[in-house]
Amino acid sequence: MSGVYIGVQARIKELNPLAEYAPCSAHSLNLIGSCAAESCTEGISFFGWLQSFFNFFSASTQRWAILQTNCTHKLQSLSKTRWSTRYDRVVRENTEGILESLNEISINCDEKPSTRNEANALRKKLNSMETTFMSILWSTILERFNKVNLKLQYETIELW
Repeated sequence: MSGVYIGVQARIKELNPLAEYAPCSAHSLNLIGSCAAESCTEGISFFGWLQSFFNFFSASTQRWAILQTNCTHKLQSLSKTRWSTRYDRVVRENTEGILESLNEISINCDEKPSTRNEANALRKKLNSMETTFMSILWSTILERFNKVNLKLQYETIELW
């Protein structure tokens, strides 16, 4: 999009060779965070697991309704472009509600055995020490990312 040879940056330079290009700091921060998490297998696994929660509940309106009644914060799909928004989706704030929802689904005889089994597996993973640690770690990191990202988007910020 802002490529030196064919992007917006190149077209602006074509119109005015004196124009200086200033990349978006918030976008650069999001790219750094995304690359950092993708360079760590535990990070890839953790965010994939978070996405699997969303996929599991959003696959059924009945499951989604159970989740909505048990959770105080809305669970959303992970954003691929806005890294800092992942702070709002970390499970730590919804752990009890998600556990209650998964337990409810796993003991519901009206659900398919495969659905009950998946709910039970997600519940066990959520109760693991590794998941607890990763939730706390990423919540702390993403909270800072989010604060910096919001500051970088202030209208009054000076770039020079």
